[in-house]
Order: sequence, then C-alpha cells, then structure tokens
Amino acid sequence: MIGQARASLALMAGTVGRRRVAALVVLQLVVAVMEGLGLVLLVPVIQALDGSARLGVPGLSLDLSLAQAFLLVIGVVCVRALAQWWAMVLAVDIRLATVDALRLQLIDDLYRADWSFLATQRRSHLVSSLTTEMERVHSALAMVFRLLVGTLVLIATMAVAVLLSPLVGGLAVVGVVIVAVVAVRSGRGATRLGRTMTERMAGFGAALSDSLASLRVMRAHDASAAWSDLVGGEAARVREVRRSFVTRSGAISAATGVAGVLAVLLLILAGRQAGLSLAELAALAVIASRLLASAQGLLGSAQTFANDVASLDRLRAFAAEARSHPEPATPTAADAPAPVGADVPLLCLRDVFVSYAEDAAPAIAGVDLVVPRGGLVVVTGPSGAGKSTLLDVVLGLLRPDSGEVCVDGVPLEDLVSWRRRIGYVPQQTVLVPGTVWQNLAWSVAPGAEPTEADAWAALEAAAVDEVVRALPGGLQAPLHELTELSGGEQQRLSIARALLRDPELLVLDEATSALDPATEERLLDRLLDGSRAVLMVTHRGAPGRGGVGLHLEAGRPASERV
Repeated sequence: MIGQARASLALMAGTVGRRRVAALVVLQLVVAVMEGLGLVLLVPVIQALDGSARLGVPGLSLDLSLAQAFLLVIGVVCVRALAQWWAMVLAVDIRLATVDALRLQLIDDLYRADWSFLATQRRSHLVSSLTTEMERVHSALAMVFRLLVGTLVLIATMAVAVLLSPLVGGLAVVGVVIVAVVAVRSGRGATRLGRTMTERMAGFGAALSDSLASLRVMRAHDASAAWSDLVGGEAARVREVRRSFVTRSGAISAATGVAGVLAVLLLILAGRQAGLSLAELAALAVIASRLLASAQGLLGSAQTFANDVASLDRLRAFAAEARSHPEPATPTAADAPAPVGADVPLLCLRDVFVSYAEDAAPAIAGVDLVVPRGGLVVVTGPSGAGKSTLLDVVLGLLRPDSGEVCVDGVPLEDLVSWRRRIGYVPQQTVLVPGTVWQNLAWSVAPGAEPTEADAWAALEAAAVDEVVRALPGGLQAPLHELTELSGGEQQRLSIARALLRDPELLVLDEATSALDPATEERLLDRLLDGSRAVLMVTHRGAPGRGGVGLHLEAGRPASERV
C-alpha cells in the first residue's frame, strides 16, 4: 500500500509538476506544525484557569502573560485555518487535473488503437472505465492526501506528547506504530475487495447498458421483469462486495476505537504516575484523544485508499493494453498523387482473406471486388456472411491477412489518407447533442472549413433539406434527443454529414433501411450522379440500378462457396 501511495503521488507530480505537489506538502506540514503548537499552548491556557499570572510553555524556558498566551493561540489557529484552506483548494486542483489528464490520455490511447482491438471492447466497459472507475481514482487520490495530512498531524501530536512526558509520549508512539502495522495489513484485504468491486461493477455496467439498448424489444415482448432480474442480480453482486468492505473496515475501526480508549486511559494514568501537573495531565488527555481520532482517521483513509486504488491499477493496465495495439503506421505520400485515368478503378480488392483467430473459420476469404469511379457497388448477404469485415477492409480500418487492396491502381499503404476520401454512413444513426450544423460539421476532414452553402448542398443531395428548413432555426436548430426527426430523416441527415466531406467513395451500411421505397429511389437518384462512387451494403439490393454486385455467404462470394 505504501508503494501504491508513492506511485499515486508520483502520478500527480508528473501531471501538475513537482513544485505544486511540494507546495501542497509544505502547506500540510504547516498545518501539522500549527496543530502541534496549538496542543502545546493548551498547557498555559489551562494554567490560566488557576489564576496564574505567568504561564509556562512545556519544553521552552518561556513565560507568557495571559494576554500573550491568548493572542498566540488565536494567531496559531488563524495560521492553521489559512494553511488548511489553501491546502484544500490546491489538493482539489491537483486531483482534478490528474484525473482529467488520466481520462484524456486513456481516450487518446483508445482513439489511436488499432480497430481490431477497439472492435472487441464492450461499450459499457469503455464508458465505465472513463466514468465510474475514474471517480474511484479521484477518491483514491483524495485518500493519498488524507493519509499524508493524517501522518503529519499524527507525528506532530506524538512530538507534543513526548515533549510533555518522554515516557508517556514513548508509549503513545508504540501504540501508533501498532495501528500503522494494522493499517498496512488490513489494506491488503481492502485491495482484494477493490479488485473484486471493479470486476462486478463491469458486469453491472454491461447488464445495464444491454438493457437500455434493448428497451424497444423489451417493451414489445413485455420482458421487463426478466431484465430487471438480470440487472438486479448484478447489482446484488456489487452490493455484496460493498457490504463486505464496510463490514471489514467497520470491524477494524470499532476494535481500534475500543483499544484506543483503553490506551488513552493508560496514558493518563502513566502521566499521573510520572508526576505531571494538572494542566499537563489535562493537555495530555486532549492530546491522547487527538491521537486516537487521528489514528482512526488514518486507518479509515488507508482502507478506502486500498479499496479504490485498484481502479488506478486497472486503468493503467487498460491504457497500456490499448497502447500495445496501435494502429499500424502508414507512410504518407510527400507529393500529390499523380492524375489517374477514368478507366482505373477507384478501389480494387483481389483475393482478400481475413481471419480473427488461427483456429477459427475465416471472416472473409477469396473476395474480389472492383469499385469503379462514379459507379455503384451493392453488397448483399445474410447476417454473419462477412459484410462488416469487408466494410472494415474497404474503410481502411483493417488490413487483410492476405490478398491485395489497391486504390487508384496502386497497393494501399496510407490508410489515413484513404479514409479522408471516404464518407461512411452506418446503419445505426450517430447524431450528437447539438444543432443540425454541429451534427453535419463534426466529421469533416481536418483542415476543411465547409460553408453553409456546402451544408445546404449536402442536405439537398441527401433529400433532407426541406426537413431542415422546416425546423425552427434551420441549420442552427437544436436536436433534443433526436425527437424532432423520424428514423428515416435521421438516416438522411447522417448521409448529408458524409456528403459534406465531399467523398470520392460513399459507403452506406444499411443506411437506407428506415426509408420507404419511393424516398430511397429519390435519394439514390441524387447520390448516383457520377460525382462519387457509392458502395451499398443492403439486404434488399438496388433493383434496376445496375452496377457491381457481390453476394457473400459464409465469408465467401456465393459462387465460390465451399
């Protein structure tokens, strides 16, 4: 646990700089020193109750008047309060900056990861990592500072106890060492529970995410009870771990509290036997009580830290895994590509083979496909036939295990440049919270600056311009939870977004499934104007349109099925 705490401090120092962390440590040290000085000044304050004119400070050959003692106490309290406030604000800034940096770095690692890795990750797992697990990391970092503060205050309090009576103070130090040993040992169990909590939270998040994605079929099949049982079961598993943690930490805290009270009484008795004055005994009682409270707080913080730091370990491992699957680097052409003749296909696939596991059947095998410039290609096939894998290859997300992919008659090497020439529309509509304009412009190529005229041209080509003109505000109309648009209108808005990229190849993955035949015909008339190639993945085909057709079954062209 000590090593994990040091690693957490190093993480924060690496994020905000060593100076800010050092400044926080100094402030916490000031708080601890003021805490100890305040306890020392209890002795002259208590002496004042006896009516003494001159008040002594333990360990110092210093006599104070009543006014001086009170002013000194007030000054110490003010300095302590100011340092504590400043430290609190600085600690929050450091924690938030560290968590934000950790979150953004993980997002960046995921965005840069190879598609073959990203495609295997559950969305609920990604969301949980970036939200729930990050909040647990924030809690763990907060506990690091509490442990730091608690340790410094504990040291200051023990120093005052030793100052009042070396014998009594020594006994107090022994007791605190015992508590520290208990804290370290108990932290191991809390860490194990923290790892279990992470696993079970992932299961709960997956069940909840799947249930929300199944709301329509759930309602249609009147199956809410079954999903409630499933989600409730996962919630119960999480609750079980939380209860185990509270039971364990609560028992340790209770036992420490009882032992602490007995230790306080023993310290007071030892102080009396050592011949301490009444003022010193009273101060010792307060100091012993502070020691007990500090030790219990330190133990509780250690338990919470050990439980929540498991999330930091998991997120670091996840980020390292994402970085170990980077998208393969591709050379970028230094010069502009040479002009290509109209008879050279835009895209050509020859004998393409993709398999996700050595001992599994290939996702696609022996696939040949030619996409002519300005032409139409229709890919059909049943579910599981390999259409999605083929699209991953076409979109430059996945390199085939064997075979050849050519663009402009040249083997494809620069996947990034190729993707900039593509507009992709998935079956599932992807619209972001915001205005129509924001939904159109977010996926334009880097450096591109489309105008409103470009946006209206794209909307017109997607046969959705009249719908947008009817919205209050037009391009600036906000889309609230997509309620203003029907399913077909949402699909056409997504097509307009792809067209705003001015693509040479427009890929429609069941992107017209929500359209009626008449609207689909009108849309295809506008898209197939010869200015771009169109590749459609569909179950119902494009009758009467001509073009290139490819039917997949079991990952192979139908005519080559074995």
